[in-house]
Amino acid sequence: MIMTADQIEKIIHFLPTPRESKLLQEYMAMNPMAGLCECEKFMVAMMTVKKPALKMRALLFKLQFPERHANLSHREY
Repeated sequence: MIMTADQIEKIIHFLPTPRESKLLQEYMAMNPMAGLCECEKFMVAMMTVKKPALKMRALLFKLQFPERHANLSHREY
């Protein structure tokens, strides 16, 4: 499945903050995966990825590059 730039921007928006990650880790220490909603399961999955925001931004750049390059190439100076 190919993701769109819009979808990746939304994923970046919903990445867990350091505080959310810490709180979720504390909760999971007492209740591993019990009663987690889909959003929380996404956060747990993203906590296993090193530097997820940087990776998502790199994917976003890669998807947007052709369009941005074309826009720059067609500009009149």
